[in-house]
Amino acid sequence: MHPSPARLNRYVVLLMLTALAAGFFSTYVHLPSTPIPLGNWGLKYSDIVYGVFYPRFLKVGSSDGRYWYSPISPEELVRSGRPCPAPYVDYFFEYPPVVGALWYVSTCVALTLTSRGSGAGYVEFISAVAEVHFLVNAVVLVASMALTSLLIYKALEGSPGLRRFDRALLYLIFPSVLLYTTYNWDSLCSLLALSAFVVLTRRGGRWRFLVAGALLGLSVATKLLTASIALVILIYLVKLGLRRSSYGGGYVHFLTGLLTAGGLPYLVLLAVSPRAFVDFLTYHSTWYCENCIYSIVVHDIFSPLHKFIATGAVVTFTAATALAALRKGFEEVPERVYEVALCAVGGVVVLNYVSTPQMLLLITPLALIALSGTDLVLYIISDALNALIMVSFFSDTSIRAALSSLGLPIEVRYSPWTPDSPVQWLAYVRSAILIA
Repeated sequence: MHPSPARLNRYVVLLMLTALAAGFFSTYVHLPSTPIPLGNWGLKYSDIVYGVFYPRFLKVGSSDGRYWYSPISPEELVRSGRPCPAPYVDYFFEYPPVVGALWYVSTCVALTLTSRGSGAGYVEFISAVAEVHFLVNAVVLVASMALTSLLIYKALEGSPGLRRFDRALLYLIFPSVLLYTTYNWDSLCSLLALSAFVVLTRRGGRWRFLVAGALLGLSVATKLLTASIALVILIYLVKLGLRRSSYGGGYVHFLTGLLTAGGLPYLVLLAVSPRAFVDFLTYHSTWYCENCIYSIVVHDIFSPLHKFIATGAVVTFTAATALAALRKGFEEVPERVYEVALCAVGGVVVLNYVSTPQMLLLITPLALIALSGTDLVLYIISDALNALIMVSFFSDTSIRAALSSLGLPIEVRYSPWTPDSPVQWLAYVRSAILIA
């Protein structure tokens, strides 16, 4: 028996109220002006402010050749009426184009709205700009989190009892969702990818294949890792097209939307700023082994071996995922699409040479839809461990000291990136659970 419309509305209201509370928490702890929660810098830190904004805008212009392409002085930036510096054009920006577009909007809004107080110095001015910039991003990311919860609820339509509501609610209270929603832009990427699945399952004309492809393409233009899902959906649509006339040619429309929305932003970036495009590729191809499982064997986190091993592992795993999608009957059970897609993106996240904690947000919605029983319990444990990665990151020295006092042979130093760190032990266990 299906719940009444009134009860459905009640569930949706409860989800949205919970989303507001969760969003407020995530925004408050990362907002630059609020106190450091529990004195733990790992709860305060965000890539949006401390990882990207401050490194660029506290030192603007050509004096810092690491980031800036254009010779802009602090006085020019503070001066009212000056055009906003553009990512990729005026300075290096390491994130894909959709994030770059949001970043440009948020920094321009912040620079425009922030008062140029005559008595305020440049650092005070930029700190005020950072506050507004973060809030603009937080609005988009919290909305993404709330909509993702609704999409989980929608995707589980027809599930028995309160399962669909429970899973949608569980998403909003996962430790990693609470901590990482406004930390980086993964919740936006996750929303776009999940939207593609929900659109595909709707009844309607072939437009839905085009829209689904475009949504997944935008997801890829937000974070590259969701490209692994495209192969699963493509095989699914090809197999369905061979069996049902209503799906005939659906894969062509899907592929058109995917390549247009996913490829065009990168082509525009290449055309507007070839230097920024090359720097973007160089940056990601030369990054170190960040929370990757291969450092257990190859301890040097800067070794190029990590990239070679990761490439081989990802290609092999992707091939195995494709074979799973090609199995007979895969297309007849819609739930199987979520399961195989979960394996696809989960495998890429875990086996990549960069496996940052916020990337788990790309997996969580699919996990809540596809997993149950012991598998779901294990995923919840991995999520908690994943949240602890940042909670413990800036406390690495004190954790090492505590373990050393207990007799554990560990060097007391600050190095949360290396295999001997308790921070990496958390990442290893998290990844092992996800692989299992």
